[in-house]
Amino acid sequence: MGYQMVTKHGHNFWVVASLLQKAIRRGDFKRAGYAANELFDDYSSFLWNRLFIISCEDCRAPVTREILALHEVDEMINKNKKKGEKNKIFIGKALVILLEACKGRDGDYMADCLMREKNPEMRADPAFNQDFDVLSLSKVEVEGEIFPDYVFDPHTLQGKKMGRNFKNYDFDYIEQKDMKPQCKQLSLFDGEPWTYDDMYDENGERTLPGYQYEPKPFGAGRMENDSNDKKD
Repeated sequence: MGYQMVTKHGHNFWVVASLLQKAIRRGDFKRAGYAANELFDDYSSFLWNRLFIISCEDCRAPVTREILALHEVDEMINKNKKKGEKNKIFIGKALVILLEACKGRDGDYMADCLMREKNPEMRADPAFNQDFDVLSLSKVEVEGEIFPDYVFDPHTLQGKKMGRNFKNYDFDYIEQKDMKPQCKQLSLFDGEPWTYDDMYDENGERTLPGYQYEPKPFGAGRMENDSNDKKD
């Protein structure tokens, strides 16, 4: 079965990482705090690195400098402290800044669509290379209150086991519609088509470079699975 990375209370590491970023996108303070606490003791470097990425990938407001400053102070204050003794205030402040920042995917669009490589290799994200037999969907059901359905997108192993992939999962619509708080003005790239280099079909095979995603009008064309939660 192989080694499985788990967090403080036995959750799969990659599921918690997914929860962290998606909760921040949605302004969900409780779930973001829970995820950060799960990662704080054993995966603090990853936690800070993920917050840096979120500050650029999901926030339109220029907040990366503030996150960097908090990281520097965190390293200074918590240096040489043992596990369980470290002060969480700096991570906590970073989370508040990101949760309250106006959200936008402009940087992500610029990097993925306007700075594309012609022949990219499959991304080296460990989430794409885990053993499909490592995790059990029964645990997903038990932890449903902690980990909402939106956590299990194609980036996670469980999402793949649920049949979700980058061709049938309207990632950009689902994520963008839930961002909180949203900017009062439109994104620089609203309505522009997304172009991906590393898309995969329903069989997990890589498609040809240059797959085009045409954005749906806001509020229209939701995935069938996404609309079921609104029925009665």
